[in-house]
Amino acid sequence: VGTFTDVVTDEPITGNWLLNVFMIIGILIFVKQLPKIIEDIFGIKLDGKFSLNPFKRIEEEALGGKRLTGLVSGAAMGTLGALSGAGAGRAFSGAWGGFWGNKGFADTWKTQRDKNAAMRTARLDGSTFAGRMGARFSNALGTGGTLAEIEREKHELQRQIDNEKNRKEAIEAEIAPARRNIKNNDAAASAIKAMQDRAEKKIKEGHGTQGQHYQNLLQQAQQEEANGNGALAEQLRQQAATYAATTGRDAWMDEQLSGTAASMDLKFGNLRTAYNDAIQATGRSIESNANALDAQSKDLDRDTTDAKSRIFAQETAIDSIDDGIKDLNSRMQRVNERESVAKANQNAVK
Repeated sequence: VGTFTDVVTDEPITGNWLLNVFMIIGILIFVKQLPKIIEDIFGIKLDGKFSLNPFKRIEEEALGGKRLTGLVSGAAMGTLGALSGAGAGRAFSGAWGGFWGNKGFADTWKTQRDKNAAMRTARLDGSTFAGRMGARFSNALGTGGTLAEIEREKHELQRQIDNEKNRKEAIEAEIAPARRNIKNNDAAASAIKAMQDRAEKKIKEGHGTQGQHYQNLLQQAQQEEANGNGALAEQLRQQAATYAATTGRDAWMDEQLSGTAASMDLKFGNLRTAYNDAIQATGRSIESNANALDAQSKDLDRDTTDAKSRIFAQETAIDSIDDGIKDLNSRMQRVNERESVAKANQNAVK
């Protein structure tokens, strides 16, 4: 058979003749020629009745036969379980259980096989010898042990998580109106800016009387440049650009806002509708001329800046709470992992 190795310490096992005997018998169970070998070793005539149970005659004929075969079969299965990772000491516990259980070979084999499988599963789930001893001790005293301690820790962590979430919800509810106002301010200001950009673009394309004036200034600049008056040409171009971005733009917008434009700009009308919806949500009145819109846009920007400054501290607090909840959830995950190991220990004890 050779040298055996302890599955826990990885050291060779020497001088343990009893373990060697158990291991030998465990191996022989799976050997096809077992009937002849058993007959040679024990001197028992199997009379051709052997199938897969070589110890049936021992059970039936020997003194204490069931205990004897239970001891041997339990030891064999326990040894195989230990070598396959079910845990050290399974051979002796199997032999002990088989002997005192007064069970036959088949019953002992099945019981020990199930125990080995359960122990292997428990070890894969993190069960340790020390953990199983602790579970047995706490079960004996009725204290609840590690699982009870973990349950209290989980309850406390969940209480803290719930408290932090409630704090966050309270802050969110407090600043929600300010955030909605900021959103509406931004939407209204963006609509005003879009209308102004639209007006400037239409002027530069030559639309309306304002567009014609803009084009005239550019033509004059071109003529002056042809006459060698480069400085005057540049001055006229600057004048045209300023006109398109201020006076001409506002005049073009006023015509669109009042409905007196010769040709209404449909896209501008859509922008104006978007502005009306957004500004009404802020509780402000709707302005109907370009100068008032420009002033209102600046007012909306200031109001948004002030609101963001006011809620900055609350938003910082929310970020801090989020970090705290994340940390608590990480701790809860570690506790759940400990709980899984503790349950594996309890399952192994059972």
